Amino acid sequence: MSESDYAFLKEHCQLGVDFNAVTEEQKEWLLRTKIVMSKNAMRYKWNKVLAGWYSAKSGECLHIINSIDQLATTITPQIQKDLCSEFNGILQPTLSLVIGMPVTVLKNLYKYLKVNNGSEGILRDVLYDATNNQPKALMIEMIDADFEVEGLPRNTILVQRDTTTCQKIFGKAKVAWKRHQFPITEAFCITDYKVQGLTLPSALVRLGDGNGVSAYVKLSRTKNRETTRILDGFTLKDLTIVIPDGYKVRVKE
Repeated sequence: MSESDYAFLKEHCQLGVDFNAVTEEQKEWLLRTKIVMSKNAMRYKWNKVLAGWYSAKSGECLHIINSIDQLATTITPQIQKDLCSEFNGILQPTLSLVIGMPVTVLKNLYKYLKVNNGSEGILRDVLYDATNNQPKALMIEMIDADFEVEGLPRNTILVQRDTTTCQKIFGKAKVAWKRHQFPITEAFCITDYKVQGLTLPSALVRLGDGNGVSAYVKLSRTKNRETTRILDGFTLKDLTIVIPDGYKVRVKE
């Protein structure tokens, strides 16, 4: 993008939001607007904050659902941190859920019902096991769906915990870690990877945590500039696509 594009975005699309002092009006807008970013760690953090706002607004209980992790050996905190990074975008360590909030499926759960990775729905219930008080299933009503599962409301599915195994070599030892968690994520925030190909009614984008290519993806998700806002703190460098050494750009004559 050019310097004139940068100046235009700074003048017409920039929005300053202090997440430590958000007004009620800003909360309302943020809860109905997709926030697009690049970093999973930041997405986790903001989704947790927005889930708390949604709980306060709706009066519904906030369900904190931790993953159940299984390790075969004792490991150091640093190795645990390295292993945690392997789960990014797969199964989250913690989910912050509120009945009625939007969620996104992270796995092709029911292909014949067209419930696949990236499908969005509304959380309708959290079902707990009476013996150990652990969440055992989530009831989710899928958006833009048209199906019926026996014993459930129309367009609704039950989602159970999934299992992912992460293996990594540290020195001569191989460490394996199993994580059991529901294959969904809170849908207030979305990464530039997941948002590709989508058209959103409105978006708040974070440009300072990506690159020029991701900036283009983020800025092209809505139909006009009036429905796209940018968090402050970006520079012209964040909008610049850098061609790696050894690659040639072919320009049509």
